[in-house]
Amino acid sequence: MARAGGANAGSNGGEVTDDSVLHPVGPNGVAAVRFRYPPRDVLAKAVRIGRERLLAAVRTAEVIAVPGQELRLPPRGHVSGRYALLMAVADTAAACSAALDEATAAVCLDVLRELH
Repeated sequence: MARAGGANAGSNGGEVTDDSVLHPVGPNGVAAVRFRYPPRDVLAKAVRIGRERLLAAVRTAEVIAVPGQELRLPPRGHVSGRYALLMAVADTAAACSAALDEATAAVCLDVLRELH
């Protein structure tokens, strides 16, 4: 199992990663799931996904936060801090990661306000 992802500065002074976990799929494929986290603790206004930007390898791109939801980074929040779920399946780990990178860029979080 390999890991890939980009880091964001966490509100707790550490790093929170939009982590991807890559898994083999059959003899010649790879699947990965990536969750999106905000760069700091916020109150969500809306989450939008630019579906026209998604590559064919992206099988799932779902908003998992509702308007008004508190998105808190670890250690205050973990699962509740996630606002989008992305899943891709491709022939190689590099292609899977590239598809998730493009999908990550297509997700937009609108924020009502920062939380303290």
